[in-house]
Amino acid sequence: MTPLTALLLLSLGTESSAATHYPGASEVFYCTFKSTHNEEISGWPPGWTRRSGPGFPRYVCVQVADNHPPGGGGSLRVELDGGAATAYGPAVSVNPDVQYVLEGYVETSGLHHDGAYLSLIFLDSARTTLSSISSEKIRGTSAWQKIRIGPVSPTAGASFMLVGLHVEPQGKTQDLHGTASFGALWLGQLPRIVLTAQPAKEIPREREKFDRYSADEKRLPKRGSNDVTFSIFSRGQPIEIACVVSGFAAPVYEIRLESLDVNGRKLAEHRQSFNQSQPAIKTEKQKPSPFARMTWQLPGDAVGFYRVRATVVPVAPSVSLSSLATRPAAETTPQAELSLAVIEPQALSSESEFGWSLGPNDADVGLVPLGDLLCQCGIRWVKFPFAIQKSKESAANSLEPLINFSDRLGMAGVRLAGVLQPPRVVEDAAKTSDDLLAAEAFSRDPKTWYPSIEPILARLATQIRFWQLGDDRDTGWIGCRDLPGIVSRTKAELDRIGQDLDIGIVWNLAAPLPMATPSSKADRSSSPPPDSLVVGSHQQKTPWHFLSLPCDEAIGNDAITQCLDSTKSTGVARWIALNALPRKGHATHDRIAHLVQRMLTAKMHGAEAIFISGPFDPDRGLVDRNGSPSELFLPWRTTALMLGGAPYVGDIDLPRGNQIHCFGRKGKYVGVLAGRKSGQETVYLGSELRTHDLWGDSKACPPTVSSDDGPVGLSPAQQSVIAVQQLPVFLVGLDIPITQWQLGVAFSPNRLPSIPSAIAPIRLELKNTLPQSITGRVNIRGPQNWSIEPRSAEFRLAPGAPWKQPLEVVQPNDVAGGRQMVRLDFEIQADRLYRFTMYRPLEVTLDDVNFEGQAMLNNRGEMEVRQRLTNQGKKPASFRCDLLVPDRRRQSTEVLIQPAGKSEMTYRLPNGEQLLDKAIWLRAEEIDGPRVLNYRIEIPSAAAPIEGLKPR
Repeated sequence: MTPLTALLLLSLGTESSAATHYPGASEVFYCTFKSTHNEEISGWPPGWTRRSGPGFPRYVCVQVADNHPPGGGGSLRVELDGGAATAYGPAVSVNPDVQYVLEGYVETSGLHHDGAYLSLIFLDSARTTLSSISSEKIRGTSAWQKIRIGPVSPTAGASFMLVGLHVEPQGKTQDLHGTASFGALWLGQLPRIVLTAQPAKEIPREREKFDRYSADEKRLPKRGSNDVTFSIFSRGQPIEIACVVSGFAAPVYEIRLESLDVNGRKLAEHRQSFNQSQPAIKTEKQKPSPFARMTWQLPGDAVGFYRVRATVVPVAPSVSLSSLATRPAAETTPQAELSLAVIEPQALSSESEFGWSLGPNDADVGLVPLGDLLCQCGIRWVKFPFAIQKSKESAANSLEPLINFSDRLGMAGVRLAGVLQPPRVVEDAAKTSDDLLAAEAFSRDPKTWYPSIEPILARLATQIRFWQLGDDRDTGWIGCRDLPGIVSRTKAELDRIGQDLDIGIVWNLAAPLPMATPSSKADRSSSPPPDSLVVGSHQQKTPWHFLSLPCDEAIGNDAITQCLDSTKSTGVARWIALNALPRKGHATHDRIAHLVQRMLTAKMHGAEAIFISGPFDPDRGLVDRNGSPSELFLPWRTTALMLGGAPYVGDIDLPRGNQIHCFGRKGKYVGVLAGRKSGQETVYLGSELRTHDLWGDSKACPPTVSSDDGPVGLSPAQQSVIAVQQLPVFLVGLDIPITQWQLGVAFSPNRLPSIPSAIAPIRLELKNTLPQSITGRVNIRGPQNWSIEPRSAEFRLAPGAPWKQPLEVVQPNDVAGGRQMVRLDFEIQADRLYRFTMYRPLEVTLDDVNFEGQAMLNNRGEMEVRQRLTNQGKKPASFRCDLLVPDRRRQSTEVLIQPAGKSEMTYRLPNGEQLLDKAIWLRAEEIDGPRVLNYRIEIPSAAAPIEGLKPR
């Protein structure tokens, strides 16, 4: 009986429904673990084997059970008693012309440290493992859930494949109890569709203008046969798409190629039919397999992110190709996609803060293509891992390719930072958590780790000045008793070859940062006493030059902001390591907006370096290991190129409440307009203003004459109209003097206590940023019903001269709290006449009492409105609070807030859906005091639930 027959016997009496499996795939086998009389005494199914040896004890019970998964039949149940368990199915012959999909159900109970997962293992003809692909790991207690591997192509040279079922510890700790069940295993095959992209013809690459090393490519090693080809092309370079189809059973079929933009819109299409009555490829062990190849050339003349989709459609003998062309492709027809990016090569800023943090296996794509990729990513920093190995292993590895790789990056302006990774306890690349902690490894005798690093330091110390102890997942330094001592001694060992290297460690943002005053080069190598550093102190010196601060999605932008703002000028650099959101559960635009906003946050608050962690991660990364860029690649690259090396200089306020964050120096500015409120904004930043989206597309945004009601006596001002959406847009070509002028205009003070009818004195301050003397006037217009005197003022200023105008502000009785925009219309006579409008905010508050509100629709259909007052003053405060809702009765309450205390109140309004797309008001009126504050909460129509709405 063949192995395949043995597998098929397991599925007797149970039918698999093709409709529930991967579209377009046909069944190879279906295993239900249904009990039969052929089972061994132990309950082990026929044809299956289990792994034995260290860590996989035989006393762990693995047997067929009557625990039914949704797919029907029984299950294979693992009952843990310490250790791990792995079961392998019978060997199945591999068809190299097709792809495979493995599906199965997994149920877990009480798995805290272990994970249950599937694997697909490819073997050569001698039954030697060539490769293994694993599914996601299931932990905890979970009902039956379906997991999938693939579609995957067989590894080159594979003759057989095995299905693996695993329950294994995911760290050093293992579960003593817990169960995992596997059932309804289904292996299917579908035609193999391979899409590739390459330059259509050899033309000079534009990026070579910026690559000072390209002229000396003789020093680069040749590409290996396993090196990845990245689908990233320079603009204007024609792209040839090749599609190879094999394993398709229909004698006549059509291949359709479509190009799609980032939003999924079809840009172009190419079709070709094939009649494979006589197969082109025939192997000794496989049946004849239809084979076809077609090519298609794309112009590559527009920058952006694109997808090429291939669909194979069978043609019935009675159906003509002309009629087929008008039919949509069925959902079950085989498809494949390839993503690619078209970029505009740009020079890299030598002061950029942005970089990539590579993982231990990322160099497997090949150092030559990896170097080419990194030189096109708009980054200046690359964290490169160096694993501490045994001396023999280290000596056996040639350093020449690595040296050439370092030289390649150095000549392109990209700097390497070394990451010293402790040796693995278990030689299994999948078990990253089994690595030694850096604090543990480097506290040992240097003889255990220094000899394997010495050759690298001797050859690369001049190129790699920065060394991180442990990768970005290693936070073992927190709580280390002898932290300064261990790092100092490690630094002394690394400096043995005469270099004064800069050392860094990994830290957690949730713990106080070990910051200190700057240390000089002369004394940085000395070892302070082990207890000389107090965490959070700014009085002692540290032996580390930088801290790597990992930031996953659980760490919000507020936490990043607080950390960076509180640790400025401490002598220790802060290297932020960002994680993108996973694909699962997050829309593409949400993932892009999240990543770019975190880059902006780290940049605006002074991080000395900003890295993306796991750039090759299949779920969160920027590039797939097959060479295809992900949706995040161009947004990361564009942001890094636009902002790298440009310090944050301030914000320009817009009439709808959005802001332009401005960055720049040396007479060049770039703005970032992040979409808090969608719609259209107007601003004047010169006649050469252009918008630049995250994919690199640039459009002119010339100013036009405004049609709004301008001040009397002034001609209409020129304004550029910019569409504000969810994703940020960059502004380039900003007029330098006008940008500096708008950044310099301010009110002093810019916070007003909310006291209606009272006169509040403030000043309008500005400076002449134009290179010549000017005369001009400004008209001032506050929010509705506000009184600001004088309403206009004139000025005459020399170059660089400041100007201050006293103003008197009177707020109305219905004054609204929060940011209130004041309109300023300028007319300036210089080398020419400038007319433009800008806005500056005044913050209306209750002085030392903070008033917040939010609204949300609860699961009972009620609109919950929550108000919170926090007393930050030194005296008690009492307020009468009112909730004002259209067509609803007013609700009132009185609160007394002690110093440093807070008051919270929740109002519940029935039929909350009726309030969608309306505005409600919260009002706080001081009892026996002059302060009154109104907050407006707008409830959007599409929000259900509505959470975290800040009153405006």
